[in-house]
Amino acid sequence: MIFFCKKIGDFESLSPWSYREASTMTILLVLFTFFTVIYLMNLFIGLLNMAIEDYNKYEEFLLQKAKVIYLIMMIILDLL
Repeated sequence: MIFFCKKIGDFESLSPWSYREASTMTILLVLFTFFTVIYLMNLFIGLLNMAIEDYNKYEEFLLQKAKVIYLIMMIILDLL
């Protein structure tokens, strides 16, 4: 629990109760932190998904196709 408290930050407002005496508050604190982290991870995954959808894959395909055609033409011109 000490590691958890150091990572979260200052608990001066919660100092009147101890973790052993107020187990309900400790459980609520851990649950709140857990669900907040899950919510933020979902938010970031959604933003990443939106960024990936915005990336136009057809342009990348055309660029790769142009490179292949260029290489084929260079090989053909070298053979002649």
